[in-house]
Amino acid sequence: MRLPGPQTGLVPLGRNASSGLWEFWHVESGARPALQRNDDGNLIGVTIDEDAGMVFVLIPAGTYVMGALLKGDQLSGDAPIDPDAAPMEQFVRRVTLDAFFVAKHECTQGQWFRMTGEKPSFLTHQQKSRGHRADLRHPVEQINWETATRMLARRSLRLPTEAQWEYFCRAGTRSVFACGDQVVGLDAHANLADGGSKGILRVAL
Repeated sequence: MRLPGPQTGLVPLGRNASSGLWEFWHVESGARPALQRNDDGNLIGVTIDEDAGMVFVLIPAGTYVMGALLKGDQLSGDAPIDPDAAPMEQFVRRVTLDAFFVAKHECTQGQWFRMTGEKPSFLTHQQKSRGHRADLRHPVEQINWETATRMLARRSLRLPTEAQWEYFCRAGTRSVFACGDQVVGLDAHANLADGGSKGILRVAL
């Protein structure tokens, strides 16, 4: 984490009109992404082309309840309730985090190649899968934790911690998912894929 203090290598793109959070272009990972704006000229998103760099979102500092309980009662307090919570998730505690940056999208094959010089992905423009051929906009895969940690450290980047991941995924909600308690409709809020997408990488600062 590089906060507090000046942030080198990040260029402000603006405050997103939907989330209210500031977004930044990571210069070293590629070209400046094309900005998407609404009729009022406010930033609402970016376009990820093959040569586009990463976009980081500044997540504000805060305190939240990490973990989830199987059911609620008078002692559950602010703890999220998830009937399918795994045993390791049921260790509920209050966590305070400093502000941090997290990548808005999965790290693309093009971004990974420009930062590392490597192309580890199985699904590429040369490899067709289920009738689909990938390009450099697709998420990089076939990377394990050790490799990701080592290569990202060379660029002053790292993987988000478990606490950071849950904090920005929940986005202040107490439901099973940030968009509600039902899996139906989740695909409208998240990039879902099957087991073949294991290894997709998201980065933090």
